[in-house]
Amino acid sequence: MALFLFLSAPLAAECIEEELPTLQEDKKHFGTLLVTEFSDLQSASDVLAESFSDNTSPWKIRNLLLQESVEEKFLELVMPKLEKYPQVYLSSQEFHDNFKGAITAATKMSLKLFSNPKDEGDVKPTIVLGQNRSYFDKPGSDSAPIVVMNIFRTVKEGIGMANAFNGGSVSVWCEKLSIAYEIAHGLNVPIVWINSLAKFTPEVPFSFIFGGITYGSEIAVLEKMLFQKRYGRNNVISPEDLKTFCNYSPVSLIVGGKYHFECLTSALQSAHLVQSNLIKISTDDTKNRFREILSSCTRVKCQNLASVYTQRKTIVFPFGETFAN
Repeated sequence: MALFLFLSAPLAAECIEEELPTLQEDKKHFGTLLVTEFSDLQSASDVLAESFSDNTSPWKIRNLLLQESVEEKFLELVMPKLEKYPQVYLSSQEFHDNFKGAITAATKMSLKLFSNPKDEGDVKPTIVLGQNRSYFDKPGSDSAPIVVMNIFRTVKEGIGMANAFNGGSVSVWCEKLSIAYEIAHGLNVPIVWINSLAKFTPEVPFSFIFGGITYGSEIAVLEKMLFQKRYGRNNVISPEDLKTFCNYSPVSLIVGGKYHFECLTSALQSAHLVQSNLIKISTDDTKNRFREILSSCTRVKCQNLASVYTQRKTIVFPFGETFAN
């Protein structure tokens, strides 16, 4: 099952200013594991192996980018760690259909398949070498429960491949601080975890939307609510309002002395304000109550409208563990 970890502790904040490129909006939510030659391969392979037991979270690893120099060693480490899928997934016909459809597609393209050599089952955790993973996913269904692996030679090439297709988040594995930050800041995704995965704090509103829920924020529903009267489908927010709503500083947080959350923000492009990407509040009573809350305080109203019209990029790494303080 997916692990939803929320960390909470006193924090220190400092301003960070950075102009962000437009972040990608993926319809199918999953995570990408980017493994460099400077990684702790044991830990990275543990994360990938464990990801096969998660078929529900928006950050489940379904895409693997591996540096060429460590390809053989990484596969040697990860294959014996691949355990059977949880029974709750194996009992699902849709899960079986998605898996078999992906394997059939890979076989037709004569792609290499990697799995635990001791697992003789037909439906088992499998890594497929080559191609974009969109070749293996059925329209209208969740991502097929396989991991698609592609190889990169240089860090620059790895960043380009991750930006081309990532699923909405990237877990970067690299123990050289300068290279880790080069990759993290070069990625155009809402969330980057360095040498970690799925670390959260309520103080940083994350951008994951899955099943109508925004993960990581204390005001999840308010974050993505638009006022139909003024900011509905046919009334794109004005540049003047956008500047007002986005007029607050990004922050850097150290949570519990363990994880560092660096949150960068910039104005979201109007073209990305797609109604279908927003959470809908079902009842009129609920809508009216939220309107009352927002209208009662200009600051709260602006903060929440800002969260709708602002894109965030959050970089997370284990502070004082992987890197020196």
